[in-house]
Amino acid sequence: MNKEKSRLYEILNKSENICIEVDYLATELHKDCYDEIIHLNLSDDAGAISRDYSEKVSLLSKSFKNIIQEFSKINTNFSKKLNKYFEEK
Repeated sequence: MNKEKSRLYEILNKSENICIEVDYLATELHKDCYDEIIHLNLSDDAGAISRDYSEKVSLLSKSFKNIIQEFSKINTNFSKKLNKYFEEK
């Protein structure tokens, strides 16, 4: 039973660490690609291309963050169920 419990919590911990990492990467992606490109004040053509790119990157970053939020909810629910299960055992 302890081995099973340990393994399940290890999986949960790994999942939470992945969420943290992806959230960090999404934030960096947005900050590095979106914010900086917008402030470059490039010429019209280069600026339009860069703004289009940065807007797509921003949307992708926000999508990652939404996925991570949902993933975190699932992890929290799983953790609660695990705790309840092992308390009853």
